[in-house]
Amino acid sequence: MSEFRHWAENGDDALRVVLDKAHLILSNTNFRPQFKLLREHANFYVQRIFLTATLPKRLEQRFLAEVCMPPSTKIIRASCNQPHISYIKLTYSTMNTNETRLAIDVANILNSIMGSDRIGIIFCNSWHKADEFGNHFTNGCVSHSQLPEGTKTRNEAEWKRGQKRWMG
Repeated sequence: MSEFRHWAENGDDALRVVLDKAHLILSNTNFRPQFKLLREHANFYVQRIFLTATLPKRLEQRFLAEVCMPPSTKIIRASCNQPHISYIKLTYSTMNTNETRLAIDVANILNSIMGSDRIGIIFCNSWHKADEFGNHFTNGCVSHSQLPEGTKTRNEAEWKRGQKRWMG
């Protein structure tokens, strides 16, 4: 956190701070001292994204208070009781790995073990990467903010109906 403070106070622009397993702010006493340091950075102008699949709705306001966010903060919630959804996280070297080729190879391997009624999505770190993936693998089935709304809606609907197996 002290490195972040130095970085933020010296005028470097941060796009966002992302904290996974954010529910631990309320529940994990081993890390409470480190999580309390978040309060020191509440006044920095940086987007904050807190990820959690298990924060109970009844604790949302307490959570927002703990991280010094206003009570009016928008909370995006998706159902988390979907046992049919699974995730795979791969770690790789960006120095010698073509991300698009890796995603396509992994998706092809998954195609061989996924049931015919299953669909997949590859999360890309930019809309350019999603388009590249779409051009090489998903026949243009992508979803991102740069698409015309009609195209985005159509792609998502076809993917959800299983007409397109993969979306980038």
